[in-house]
Amino acid sequence: MAFDPLDLGWLSPAAVDFRDRLRALQIGSARCGELLHQLAGQRVDWPQAALFNRTLRRLRAEGADLAPLIPFSLSILSHATVEVIADALPIAAARHRVTLEVNSAPYDQVFQQAMDPGSELHRTPSDAILLLLDHRWFGLSTPSPGSSDRVANALNRLIELVDTLQSISATPIILQTLALPPYPLFGSFDRRIEGTARDVDALNKAIVELARNRGHFLLDVAALCETVGAARFHDPVAWNLYKLPMASRVVPLYADWLGRLIGDHPGEVVSGFIEGRVGPSNAADLHGCAEDRPSTALVVADRGPHIVWGGVGRAQPG
Repeated sequence: MAFDPLDLGWLSPAAVDFRDRLRALQIGSARCGELLHQLAGQRVDWPQAALFNRTLRRLRAEGADLAPLIPFSLSILSHATVEVIADALPIAAARHRVTLEVNSAPYDQVFQQAMDPGSELHRTPSDAILLLLDHRWFGLSTPSPGSSDRVANALNRLIELVDTLQSISATPIILQTLALPPYPLFGSFDRRIEGTARDVDALNKAIVELARNRGHFLLDVAALCETVGAARFHDPVAWNLYKLPMASRVVPLYADWLGRLIGDHPGEVVSGFIEGRVGPSNAADLHGCAEDRPSTALVVADRGPHIVWGGVGRAQPG
């Protein structure tokens, strides 16, 4: 039987008493953080992930000692609905020794939130801002054969957004590459014609260079899409009904990749900046118990590049 990464097969099945063990955690519980980390290593369903999220919020509000987990606050700026994704992130981050607090900016208010210093995005202190944007936001959802300026326009829009954010806040930014739309216009000829879905390839190269040159973090969603297949990554029904930017089945794996990206650092957050370095122990952690697990992302830090290349079964410090 082929290994399917969407099954999260490297995790153990959820224990029968998973809910009871979560509810038993209190502010005075011994080894509270370690127990959360252990529970996060289980393969859970949506209600269990949501319960984990609520438990973590409760313990954080009560002032519980969650060591050795590292606190981290993430703001998400997106044109899509991200509540389902936000619910899946805390347990994925705890799996990588991070207690994650997620704040989502209002739906489809990307530039409005970015340019207003008094917006919800900027009023909420965070350690990083994730730009969760897909090909639709970049204007690449509808093919336009022969159009030669779509990639440049899309890149300029992203640069304008990043510049706007950085003019107001020094919060680190996490960019992400784009998943390839699943249905080609001209089949194999799409690669030879500008203005097709394959414009995403050129834009992804430009996003990587932008992250490299400016020291942003990069979540390699394109590699995730290649790992599971574009037809499974996308769900037009989920987009049309809920504006969910990926298939619901992909969300736990996406959350795991993002959680690993946030957790891939030496264990300290300095002035809200994660140093994206992968040392020998961290590189081993990327693989866990499965040698062919996909590595997470390309990480570019502005203290000198330390790169984890997104691919299957390989992590290379660069």
